[in-house]
Amino acid sequence: MRAIIPAAGVGSRMRPHTYTTTKILIKVGEKTIIDYIFEKLITNGIDEIAMILSPDGDRVKSYIKNRYSVKTKFFFQSELKGIAHAVSMASNELNNEPVLIILGDTIFEGDLKKLLESEYSSLGVKEIENPEKFGVAVVDDNDFVKRVEEKPDTFVSNLALIGIYFFKNGAKLKNSIKYLIKNNITTKGEYQITDAIQNMIENGEKITAFKIEDWYDCGNPKNILSTNRYILTKYPKKSFTTNSAVIDPCYISPNAEIINSVIGPYVTIGDGTKVINSIIKDSIVGENSHIEYLILKDSIIGNNAFIKSKESSLNIGDTTKITF
Repeated sequence: MRAIIPAAGVGSRMRPHTYTTTKILIKVGEKTIIDYIFEKLITNGIDEIAMILSPDGDRVKSYIKNRYSVKTKFFFQSELKGIAHAVSMASNELNNEPVLIILGDTIFEGDLKKLLESEYSSLGVKEIENPEKFGVAVVDDNDFVKRVEEKPDTFVSNLALIGIYFFKNGAKLKNSIKYLIKNNITTKGEYQITDAIQNMIENGEKITAFKIEDWYDCGNPKNILSTNRYILTKYPKKSFTTNSAVIDPCYISPNAEIINSVIGPYVTIGDGTKVINSIIKDSIVGENSHIEYLILKDSIIGNNAFIKSKESSLNIGDTTKITF
């Protein structure tokens, strides 16, 4: 079976990190975001994958080709005109066979095999408190989707579309996307996959809602750190350090060096990084970075960063209060 992964977004909410790296190559726990997606797809029988990348996506292409043997094709979206437009870049992959589309910044836990064996096309959904930030689905009592809408201005449903779409017939999706582009039908200035799905529903396609319990949108720093906490809790790793304390769950690369420090909980530290005389919790530190004499919390540190503070010397009198 074939899967398509749209991953051409510039990741503006993850700047400054995405000025120099692609969001999907940020590590949460031991692996990058895209690793969790690829491994789940391969484990569930996906044997062909198409990725939609930005024009400067050669680093992602190289990473995937060096790491995975599954048949993978790469397409490039030069203009960011929405997810439906991104999928259209791989229109030759949309035929009369089933296809799974999963957004490149989506990590989830669920029975993917059950979804792929569904009798009908199906959309991954989750009940959330702020559905206005996402596309949403309105369903009937039998979980058939009656309507979908992209980021509605007024409340429509609390079932958010989480970026997992299964279509029994890819050609039907292809025709709907062609219809949008030909007639210049956009929402919020982009060709939305929700509009393509709505067009399919109006043309008689039966689509169900597939509820996902554990889902993490890795679109901004807060969500990346939340995903890191989840991954570390679900896939704990034993960490070894020198004269240091580790409060699990953490992932510390065997090639990292931790000296006289307290690490954790919920910390990922990449290859070649050195941490000296520091306290770090609830953070992600990239590869080949140097951290010394720091207290960090809720932080994301990129690759090859150098951060060093100084020890403080204080001579203060009674009833003094100082906050650093």
